[in-house]
Amino acid sequence: MTTIYLIRHAEAEGNLYRIAQGQANSSITDRGERQIQALARRFADIPIDAVYASDLYRTCATASAIYKPKGLPLHRRRDLREICVGVWEEKTWGEIARQDPAQLENFNHRLHLWHVEGAETPQAVQTRLLAAVRDIAAANDGKTAAVFSHGCAIRLLLAALQGIPLEELGKTPTGSNTAVSLLRAEGARIQVVWRDDASHLTDPAFTQGCTVKQRANGLEPGLYFRPLAREQAEFPADCTIFDNPVGTAPGCAFEAEGVHVLMLPGPPFEMRTMLQNWAVPYLRGLSKEVIVSHDIMTFGLGESPMEDLMRERISRMENPSLATYAKPSEVRLRATAKADSAAAAEDMLVPVVRKVTDYLGDVVYGVDVPNLETVCMTHLKEKGWTFATAESCTGGQIAARITALSGASSVYRGGVVSYWTSVKAEVLGVSQTLLDQYGAVSEECARSMAENARRITGADIGLSVTGVAGPDPDERNNPVGLVYVGLASPDGTWCRKLELGKRRRDRIQDLAANHAYDMLRRCLTGLPVEQSGTGKHMEKL
Repeated sequence: MTTIYLIRHAEAEGNLYRIAQGQANSSITDRGERQIQALARRFADIPIDAVYASDLYRTCATASAIYKPKGLPLHRRRDLREICVGVWEEKTWGEIARQDPAQLENFNHRLHLWHVEGAETPQAVQTRLLAAVRDIAAANDGKTAAVFSHGCAIRLLLAALQGIPLEELGKTPTGSNTAVSLLRAEGARIQVVWRDDASHLTDPAFTQGCTVKQRANGLEPGLYFRPLAREQAEFPADCTIFDNPVGTAPGCAFEAEGVHVLMLPGPPFEMRTMLQNWAVPYLRGLSKEVIVSHDIMTFGLGESPMEDLMRERISRMENPSLATYAKPSEVRLRATAKADSAAAAEDMLVPVVRKVTDYLGDVVYGVDVPNLETVCMTHLKEKGWTFATAESCTGGQIAARITALSGASSVYRGGVVSYWTSVKAEVLGVSQTLLDQYGAVSEECARSMAENARRITGADIGLSVTGVAGPDPDERNNPVGLVYVGLASPDGTWCRKLELGKRRRDRIQDLAANHAYDMLRRCLTGLPVEQSGTGKHMEKL
């Protein structure tokens, strides 16, 4: 196993003056030099066997925090560089905002849609960074390496390792300058243990004397952010100031009468960014312990049955601990450990996660995965299979979920939303005789819809949903919440009958879509398809 510390470079002039640096060189600022010193203190007692950095000045200079004190050579690699931003390179973000506002919006929030002349694609960055890290891991098997790269490149790499699609990249933070992430590599598998920790920057020796600098107006050449109004820049004495990279209102933290107070901006996006980049590292710095968590994702048990099943185990566990969190249509079990180091906490968690997943059996669909559809896409890619959908009461939700993921075109062929019975007959090819005899909301109809979706599209698997989402019973007086989910595969056709009760319409739709993906998961992994779980632990939602 190889341990890799993945580290962003210190503040460079391009960061300070809000320039799109890309692969251009940039000098380290005075603040950046203090960050390097803080980083050196953080790693003073951590054994490192090898140090790698992109060949750009700002990463090589930051890497001096580790390789110089430890007397190690620095390995410079071009494939660790930042994303190339093409014609934007060395322009200020203010200029870009005026000249290309649509693509700037894409770059900030919808990177999968971003395209600029001469720029590198995000997918290409992920490919080269993954290859670079795997090569470094293989060259340092059983050892510990420090790898220095850049903000956007690291964000893209971590997203690829954590299975986060590019469409959702905007929900993940960009780590602060010198933020540290921990990776563990074993063979081709690379795991993100924790990410974007900048707790060393809350060291009083570093933060003392730090001030928020006035910046010129964003529409003026050279700089991007507007100057801070006086009322936004008044702080309590001796506080720690949190910079705001996405707005104008800074935050701060201070201690008064034994109470730690954190002040963050009100706009949710600004608050979230500051919380991730500054507040969380600050809070971590108040404790000598490191907290590590893993989410065990389940489908097939409600929150109450899950708590009943796990109560004894949860009650007798303190460190590590277990807690349940209900999401729409599923339950998450969070295993958390506190220890002196992340590695020690991880060692404590491994047997707990293994025991819980073994105990719960096939209701567990993954650990640290975002949702069922992501898991299904992984299994589909591994098998080289595709699927198609035929939806009624879910209104295209199954299709929407898979197409929200990057790379969906490799596994999803298409689908039909057939609200009218005539569309089921004329487009999907469901027999009119069948519809007359059993109705559109029936097991027979669900089976036929799945089989015909598979046949029409040439997919390996067809998924179907038909039911009554409400608020009223249908024309045959089928009750609200009656839903049939069908699946057709090369091995046969199955149907799961759901009696969800008179719930909210959106809740019924969400549950039905999750059941469809659960059936798909079970089919792809060789589990009984019709059941939502097996054995003594299972109870219907």
